[in-house]
Amino acid sequence: KGLVASQLISSNQICVSARTRTRLDTVWKELGVNTTTDNLDVMRDTDIIFLCVKPHLLPEVMDQIAPVGEERHLFVSVAAGVTLDFMQKKLPGMRVVRTMPNTPCLIQSGVVIFSLGSKCTDDDKKVVRSLLESTGLVEEVAEN
Repeated sequence: KGLVASQLISSNQICVSARTRTRLDTVWKELGVNTTTDNLDVMRDTDIIFLCVKPHLLPEVMDQIAPVGEERHLFVSVAAGVTLDFMQKKLPGMRVVRTMPNTPCLIQSGVVIFSLGSKCTDDDKKVVRSLLESTGLVEEVAEN
């Protein structure tokens, strides 16, 4: 919501997936984003994938999307407690970023820290910082 409110990117450039259409219709439709119940739809049409699921669901999602991951994909996780090492094992060869945002990001007044995975580039760092700064203060930190 904070990213859409920032107008850094338009809502029609965002695709959100969820398990049920009800969840999509009640939460995301109002923002004007594209919605789907198929994670693979997101993978086909998107270069930057935000993994915004409960930590216990993340392994299942990563197992589903890993086979179609491409060099162009950058994965940004907001799942609490899920390490870069774990994500890099589940998404081998892919670029992954671990973030820890807080709730005020929804109103562009948050704080987000992030750590880059071993495959990330300087360009990835710039893009991630730019996107996250639209929701508040951003700092890169060592994962530990």
